[in-house]
Amino acid sequence: PTTYLDDRTLAQPTADPAQTISYELLVTDQFGCTATDSVTVTVNPLPLVIAEGDTNICRGEIAFLSVSGAQTYAWSPGDLLTDPVAVDPIAQPLATQQFNVIGTDINGCRNEDSVEVMVFQLPTLTTSPTDSICVGQGTVLIAEGAVDYIWSTGDDGPSIAVTPGNTTDYWVAPVGPNGCIGATFDINVYVERVLPLAAFEPDLQEGFYPLPVTFTDESQGATRYSWDFGDGETSQDFNPVHTYNAPGEYEVKLTVNNEIGCPASIVYQFIKVNDFNL
Repeated sequence: PTTYLDDRTLAQPTADPAQTISYELLVTDQFGCTATDSVTVTVNPLPLVIAEGDTNICRGEIAFLSVSGAQTYAWSPGDLLTDPVAVDPIAQPLATQQFNVIGTDINGCRNEDSVEVMVFQLPTLTTSPTDSICVGQGTVLIAEGAVDYIWSTGDDGPSIAVTPGNTTDYWVAPVGPNGCIGATFDINVYVERVLPLAAFEPDLQEGFYPLPVTFTDESQGATRYSWDFGDGETSQDFNPVHTYNAPGEYEVKLTVNNEIGCPASIVYQFIKVNDFNL
């Protein structure tokens, strides 16, 4: 038959049969003499190459691929696999990736298949790496950027309240919408155990108005000062001088804070301002 031949009159025609077929050849020389011969073209079926491993993973995880149906295999892209010619290579792509595999059988026939590994990116978060509190106080640690969070305390959610007695390290891990867990973030909570002590002394305790009084600070561990002189006037000076312009008895309060804001206060009772006319 001439089926699947590109040109039946050529000495070397190309055949592309879909199934096994036999061809007969008739040749004639210049004298009109003829001869015949035949050839059989065997068409082998393509191997049924089946690749498995379609899956979803989080970035940094691995995916197990496998293939069957042929004798040898060639995967691509090979640089993302542990062994691009293995039956069961391991993949670790950083982004969603399709892996193609070509299988060749014992007859040299080839077929191919593919799998897709979908990679979910890891969530990230933002939070403050440090916090400072005074002994006996608490603080709220807050994280943002994910759909859920895993804390070292065993809690979840975007915030936790803690009251450590000593300086403590905490960590939080973000959880993405697909359940992927991102890198942990460390938070240090510094606990100031040495609190300030508020103390002061006025140079005058009584006198006639207008009465200028110098207040000398004797506090310990203080870096910020807030004075309330009892007459509606205030000051943030270290050793303030205040003048009382009306008679009365004035209660003076000093509130101090250390560098991280731990407070202490003391009330002095009282500055007595007299009236000349009494």
